[in-house]
Amino acid sequence: MDKKILSLFAKIGSQLLNSSILSLMLTTTVLAAYTPPKNPSRPSGPISSNSTRNGVCSDIAEAPLTPLAPMSHFGQTVSQQPIFAWFVPETKTYPMEFSLYEYSANGKGKEIKSIDLSSKPGIMTFSIPKDEFKFSVGKKYIWQIALLCDTNNPAKDLYVEAVIEVVPMPNYLGNQIAQTTTSIQKSQIYAREGFWYDAFTEISKPSHNKQFNLSLIKKLGDLETNAAINSSPQLKKSLQNQALQLQKIVKIERQK
Repeated sequence: MDKKILSLFAKIGSQLLNSSILSLMLTTTVLAAYTPPKNPSRPSGPISSNSTRNGVCSDIAEAPLTPLAPMSHFGQTVSQQPIFAWFVPETKTYPMEFSLYEYSANGKGKEIKSIDLSSKPGIMTFSIPKDEFKFSVGKKYIWQIALLCDTNNPAKDLYVEAVIEVVPMPNYLGNQIAQTTTSIQKSQIYAREGFWYDAFTEISKPSHNKQFNLSLIKKLGDLETNAAINSSPQLKKSLQNQALQLQKIVKIERQK
């Protein structure tokens, strides 16, 4: 066979091989694997929520107002300006309130901040501006989202909340993050090491990989399902509901 033809075949084969490797790498990068932190703080009972009308303002919503955060344990962060995320079920815009409280095992504790927002359908994210508040390492906080369905009737307000724990950055983690170049790689490391809020923050921008984002949410839903098995009856129901809601959200977002 002519040497030029052999060279051409070799070049094509090399390109196909590189293409296959690239496809495999891309497939691998979108698989999230969130692992809860070692010996995490856990709730003694279900985190508060108002599930009036199944957590929706209208009958057309496909899924309820849902915090995108762990409920079987307190999600951790190494950031003093974490990003919070939740799912809004309504296509219509409603007033919302983001509230932050000191954590207390017996209740919410003192309110720190309350900020007015406007709802947007789908996954919403929010971070308190740096000049307004800085989270303290070693503390736990309750963050709450309220959806004001009817401003003339507070009884119809919907709210959900979760607990965030701010912890020091481990040296090994800082070194690993410093060696990465992409947000997905950083998110994978944070997720693997049990830092839910940091993992989600890295892929929260619209320009980032949506499939990875949704696989992270799906993984959290799977973990909540497993955690419900050995939980108290009251907490078990709460975790099962959270897992079901996360599954619905993933399905809805994948159809967009």
